[in-house]
Amino acid sequence: FPAFHSQLSIPSFLPEEPFLEYSGRESRIIDRRATLEGSQIRIMNSAAILTLIIGAVALLFGAWGRFSEDGRTRYDEMAGMIPYAAWYAGIGVLSLSLLLWMVIWMRR
Repeated sequence: FPAFHSQLSIPSFLPEEPFLEYSGRESRIIDRRATLEGSQIRIMNSAAILTLIIGAVALLFGAWGRFSEDGRTRYDEMAGMIPYAAWYAGIGVLSLSLLLWMVIWMRR
């Protein structure tokens, strides 16, 4: 078994740390992890807030069109697809907003 086990080991040319890179002949290690700077955080935070607002408006419109009596009479028959699509688009945009905030939180 020891000989078979040595064939399954990770090759020596693969880096042990995927985000660390050796800088040529020098012995120091360069850290290549992605971090966000202040202006990038502000831009991404603004985008997350904007997508949150757009998603909430689309979700509210979809809820009004699907679940209220006024919405069902205003958007009847085939026009009812508009609030139905807005409902799911709102869910998708809110998910994008959550994803942006998670990226901001992880990259600080």
